[in-house]
Amino acid sequence: MRTRILSMVMTVLLLAAMATTASAATYEEINQDGVFLKQERRGTCTLASTAMMLRRAAMLNGDENWAQITEASCREAFWRSGRGLPYTFSYQGMTVGHARLPGGQANTQVLIDLLEAHPEGIMLHAACVPHGVLLTEYRDGQFYCADPSEYAGTGVIPIEEAWGTRVENSNAYWYV
Repeated sequence: MRTRILSMVMTVLLLAAMATTASAATYEEINQDGVFLKQERRGTCTLASTAMMLRRAAMLNGDENWAQITEASCREAFWRSGRGLPYTFSYQGMTVGHARLPGGQANTQVLIDLLEAHPEGIMLHAACVPHGVLLTEYRDGQFYCADPSEYAGTGVIPIEEAWGTRVENSNAYWYV
């Protein structure tokens, strides 16, 4: 009996070792310049920022096809021409939701808490600009983002270097 149990345990362990499972991406991997996008046309900053958020979420889920998530593939899947992003939608098994921010300095703690819960980042929107960016992290008292605007730097930058969108003037966000 003991030999039979040991044999079954060894078989399960061997099968587990042989199973090919995708591993989740690291912090460094989700922040490589190649993960981030610049918007393809005027007025699609929220679309490009959401595509970047979905790319990072896919990477964290171990999806090796994350690079196939592009502004064009997202446009076909959920973009509403003339209206922008829907408040909720699904894309490749990921569900995206929308919520409003309280405004002003009250946004700070809300966004810090959101980034702790969403390492893929959140798509932050400031309607007064109007412009959307991918808010990626809060570190050492500073928010960082990836801005799809051609007028902002590439990769992860301090939010003060983004085109117009700031923590205090943002009114809404999308999240996975």
